[in-house]
Amino acid sequence: MMWEAWAFPEGQRERKSDMKINIGGIDRAVRVVAGVVLISFVYVGPQSVLGWLGLVPLVSSVFRVCPFYLLFGIDTCRMFGVDTCSTTT
Repeated sequence: MMWEAWAFPEGQRERKSDMKINIGGIDRAVRVVAGVVLISFVYVGPQSVLGWLGLVPLVSSVFRVCPFYLLFGIDTCRMFGVDTCSTTT
């Protein structure tokens, strides 16, 4: 398509992200649930603006990258010697 030539300069069309996936399946599910529960506090229950902090675990679960895990070298993909986040097809 025409927009691809503008959006992806030559040689970068197949470029993969430099971010390393470090959130495993169970961790990802817990983050989604926690994020939705925290966001629901904006509308029901205490109706606090602090519920918008639920966006943090929700967004990190979508992108499967946690900046704090990167800082401390934590990787929940490779727990118990099993790679649960393999990107090879």
